[in-house]
Amino acid sequence: MPLFTQFRALSAALLVALSAFNASSGWAETRPAPATAPAPLAQGSPFPALSLTDQHDKPVTLPGTVHAIVYANAKAVDEWVNPVLTDMGSANLSAKHIIYLSDISRMPWMVSKMIALPQMRERNYSAALIRNDEEKALASLPTPAKDCADVFKLNAGVVASIQSVCSPAALKSELDAMPGVAAP
Repeated sequence: MPLFTQFRALSAALLVALSAFNASSGWAETRPAPATAPAPLAQGSPFPALSLTDQHDKPVTLPGTVHAIVYANAKAVDEWVNPVLTDMGSANLSAKHIIYLSDISRMPWMVSKMIALPQMRERNYSAALIRNDEEKALASLPTPAKDCADVFKLNAGVVASIQSVCSPAALKSELDAMPGVAAP
């Protein structure tokens, strides 16, 4: 194995070990829980107003003019969602007003900073990120089924439907069915 590859593997292992030690030792950063938790998101309810950032630290405001939100909260789901969104391309996602929302709040800080975010920055589309427990609490998003993503279809900021998709083909079909919006 080349020296660089060995160094990268060792660095990743060290980051994971330090993050696990940090969490188990009580040194992890703790934040107070929000005073009131919003009602769980359901069909007919307004999508919560969120001010997040994407993988490039650019601001993302939801719901804004978004017509659909693809939501994932697990690495395994992100691994099969990413190729579908990459194939659709940034221009097509923008034309259809679709955004990807990824919950990375459970990921140890060092792992997200040193491994996940650099990988996400290589993507050709914007990914809004839920980075901490406060943002997660404000979102009041239902937990997707295991190994599935949720697609929230919105109509003027109100949830029209919540569809659970559990495969790349199902996600592609769901997103392809969304109408494109012509530029003004």
